[in-house]
Amino acid sequence: MRKGRRVSGHLYKRDGLWWVRWQSGGRRFYRSTGETSKPKARTKADEILAPFRALEERDTLAAIKDRLAGAEVSAQEAVDIVNRIPLREVWKRHPYDHSQPKRANGTIRELSPMNVAQNKRDWEQFIDWMEEEHGDLEAMQDVTPGLAQEYSDHLFKKKRVTAGRHNKLITTCNVMYRLAGVPSPFAGVTKYQTPEHEHREPFDVQQVEALLASAQGEMRGLLAVLYFTGLRAGDAVQLRHENRKDGKIVVRTAKSGSTVDIMEHPMLTTIIGDVCGDSKRGPLFPELAELYRRDRVGLIHRFNRLMKSALGDDFSRTEKRTGRGVKAIARFGMHSFRHSLATHCARAGVPIGIVQKWLGHASETVTRIYQHYSTEDQKQIVAAIPRLALPGMEDQGDIIEAEAVVETKPVDLHAVRELVDGLTVKNVVAVRKKLLAMLPA
Repeated sequence: MRKGRRVSGHLYKRDGLWWVRWQSGGRRFYRSTGETSKPKARTKADEILAPFRALEERDTLAAIKDRLAGAEVSAQEAVDIVNRIPLREVWKRHPYDHSQPKRANGTIRELSPMNVAQNKRDWEQFIDWMEEEHGDLEAMQDVTPGLAQEYSDHLFKKKRVTAGRHNKLITTCNVMYRLAGVPSPFAGVTKYQTPEHEHREPFDVQQVEALLASAQGEMRGLLAVLYFTGLRAGDAVQLRHENRKDGKIVVRTAKSGSTVDIMEHPMLTTIIGDVCGDSKRGPLFPELAELYRRDRVGLIHRFNRLMKSALGDDFSRTEKRTGRGVKAIARFGMHSFRHSLATHCARAGVPIGIVQKWLGHASETVTRIYQHYSTEDQKQIVAAIPRLALPGMEDQGDIIEAEAVVETKPVDLHAVRELVDGLTVKNVVAVRKKLLAMLPA
């Protein structure tokens, strides 16, 4: 008996349009959806395939009826046949929209729409691979541990994803099986240990200049915000005009929940003005904010293409030998701008505590010491940021020097070092008073 399969089409692009390819009755069919958008093409493909799927379901039910009538299968086998879950229908039945319970407290929280959308894309990436490589296998129960390992190898060898990305994709597949109540073939797939140097490296000044010179429109504005503020990409891309107040950017960060108060660099003010024009309300970068909400990986890919164009091929990746061969590791990314700001300020002699306060990740001890964090402290960072040689902005250096003057404070550095070396949790208040007393009035 021919085993019932749900017709599942594979989308591919040709001449700017999405086409759908599928098999039915031993024959292969091709048809254009007439769409340039993949989501719309998927909807159109479902309409095209509906009659074929109806025929397949009819044949499957008829086959089950015949086998049951002929006592060819046990009751459990019949249940297994009926309970087969097509891969394309899993998300509709069991969306991955809540966090998985932790062993410690068992709490479950609702995921943000952005995270839910990303989980769906991760799951569909596996389905797309299955349809491309094993188009005759269309149900969850068809995926074996061997196929799960084959998918892992595909990510490792062909897609060359980072260790963290590989682990996220495999975890999503495991969760989808868990939600569906089906034993997961991904349970035995090895997770990669994230290499220490997978943390993004900082750009040097020339690289920052090249990126800003190559970027256009909203992307140029976003990169300027990333460098001149040190904000994380998620916070920067969602900035609104309302976050800009009295020459500062005030925003509550998504990761820590802390509110950062950042002095706006004159060069950043100019770039935002060029990008946003006369707008005074709403998102600074509406197109990129929507892209980030809908497909944050898409935003990363857009930046990676810009980085490749501005800095050269293979700039963003290096290779590291692991237990399973050579692995591609991302060295640079959007987060590199945050590291760049911190690095450039440190080289200019700005105290690390002031930099940490600016970036919004200071420890409790640093926070206590720098309770006097002020406008003058912020000016140290603005002045420490290297002057960038950007087309059309040659006169910005004078503005920066005029607005970000840092007064020289004649402090006994030897005495400061002695106080800092002897700093403990118990004497932090007393040391703070002594340090403040050493500052000129």
